[in-house]
Amino acid sequence: MPLNIDIQQILLHIFNFAILFFALYFILYSPVKKFMQARKDEYTEREEETKKNLQESEQAKAEYKKLLESAYREADAKKRELEKLAAQDAEKIRSEARREAESILLKAKAAAEAEREVILASANREITRTAELMAQKLISADNADIYDSFIDSAKRSDD
Repeated sequence: MPLNIDIQQILLHIFNFAILFFALYFILYSPVKKFMQARKDEYTEREEETKKNLQESEQAKAEYKKLLESAYREADAKKRELEKLAAQDAEKIRSEARREAESILLKAKAAAEAEREVILASANREITRTAELMAQKLISADNADIYDSFIDSAKRSDD
């Protein structure tokens, strides 16, 4: 044999390599390949589920947005209605306050007029009494005494 090559040894190594290859294929490669395929399928399934969930969430988001817009419109309408009612109530309160103020003013004017009448009547009585006193003094006494008593009477009426 040239170069010390033994065909039998080569065939034996090829046979050992074939046995090792098939043994490793069935022991390692096949389970690893199944595991990797299962993992790939799981990730694909998760991706599809995620896409589906994303679509559902987008749809739910759109529905909630519509509901929210509807709620805002309804709240605005209710707000306008309440503002309108509040304005009407405020106007009623203002008109009632005006009427009450006018009533109080009329009562005050009537009371002032009545007091004015009382004061005028009192002043008229005082003037009459003073005039009577002056007439009595003119008739009964001399002029100096008359002036003094008139001044005293006027001072007392001022007090």
